[in-house]
Amino acid sequence: MTNQTFWIDVLDKFILLLTVGMPWLFVHRWRWLGVFLGTIWVWASLFIAGMMLHNLDSTRNAAILDHLWMFFGWLVGLVYSGVIFGILGLLKFRRSTYKRP
Repeated sequence: MTNQTFWIDVLDKFILLLTVGMPWLFVHRWRWLGVFLGTIWVWASLFIAGMMLHNLDSTRNAAILDHLWMFFGWLVGLVYSGVIFGILGLLKFRRSTYKRP
């Protein structure tokens, strides 16, 4: 592994962690608006990451996947943010229903 591929992998993992983590904060803070913001965040961050990785790594052959993500990535972001909304809502409901004496 060369030094350049090491940094490309580090950048890829860092962007993935940001993409996965930020919608949790958005949904926790703003509820339904957070679902919308999380959708936009997932779509935009992975689209930009794909463009950056395409420019940094000349051996990356994922142009068709990048174009598919450009058109349908918002749907994946919406499903992901919706699942987060459901999980946080279920945890809130459980905390309010099963209060300890």
